[in-house]
Amino acid sequence: MKKQFYIVKGLVECNGKYLVLKRKFGLEFDAGKWECSGGKIRENEKPEQTFIRELFEETGLNTKKVREISVLEGETDLVKSKCHVFFTKVDSRKVKLGEDHIAYKWIKPENFKNLELATFADLLTEYFNNPKKYLTI
Repeated sequence: MKKQFYIVKGLVECNGKYLVLKRKFGLEFDAGKWECSGGKIRENEKPEQTFIRELFEETGLNTKKVREISVLEGETDLVKSKCHVFFTKVDSRKVKLGEDHIAYKWIKPENFKNLELATFADLLTEYFNNPKKYLTI
């Protein structure tokens, strides 16, 4: 039987720059790569609640207003996944990293291509090339 993952990811913007987090080494997936905030959806938790919770746990940042910009589904021989992608704006760039990350950056959209990204690199390009469609609340 395939493992099933239900997760969230989110683009977090503050004054025209976007937050990326570097995964610590030794993690099961994508160790040492850059990613957007997110995580697994808990039982009886709505995806929006998960994103707000994960953002706070991973960064110490608070947000209340989020917008779902897409839902991605994928499947391999071993895994089936569904990912809800959100966008939010925050007022502060003061990040307090959680246990799964070793660094963070606030970067402009054109600089994403210079990072070794964990997942969704091609989708980030789509989101940044169509900001009025995706990057508004």
